[in-house]
Amino acid sequence: MREDSGQKVGKDLAKALGLDPVTVSLRNRGIKGSLVCVNDRLFWRCTATDAEGVRKSRRVPLGLPANSGQLIEAETRVVTLAAEIGRCGILPNPLPWASETTKSSGLPGAGGQRTGLPTVSEALTQLEVDFWQGKVRTGAAERTWSRLADEVKRLPQQATLTMDLLVAVASTTAPGSRSRLEACKVFKRLAKLVGVPDTERLDAIRTPYEPGQRDLPSWGLDV
Repeated sequence: MREDSGQKVGKDLAKALGLDPVTVSLRNRGIKGSLVCVNDRLFWRCTATDAEGVRKSRRVPLGLPANSGQLIEAETRVVTLAAEIGRCGILPNPLPWASETTKSSGLPGAGGQRTGLPTVSEALTQLEVDFWQGKVRTGAAERTWSRLADEVKRLPQQATLTMDLLVAVASTTAPGSRSRLEACKVFKRLAKLVGVPDTERLDAIRTPYEPGQRDLPSWGLDV
């Protein structure tokens, strides 16, 4: 079957805009789906359940025009959406950004005026400087830094570092998991370092780590 001309145009535009790297970045954080453009608008194509309990593949409108300048915001909105779906189990209606304007939006990474908050990449640089201050670069210290950096690299690197973003990404981890615990710890440390307010929001989702029970061998002894 020949490819529909509209689909081909959409794929060509997606390639030109560089949508695939955004999709890969999101999948690396465990968020399934793909970023697509339809009629010059950006959508997140994924399988999700709606409020009526219908689960199917759907294109979720991100409320953004299909241009390269919107990719950071698109990635951040998908992270926010994934966190909402993870929290309530269904596709939210209305969508988190439906009633927001770009300038007044509280969404992480929105294009309105900010209060001097850095990008994630800039914050990571600050964290690295702070971490190594007064430390000797031993093997153990290098491993500790690598763990901290790996947590921060799960965030969209060019997005503005906001508490909305930190909570959204931390919420994509499983409650009660070591991943949730580590994400909240590292994100809170980063937020305090660069002056992001409302760190108690991370405390609110920081569930205690509950390691799975191990079945120990009885070595043939009756208990």
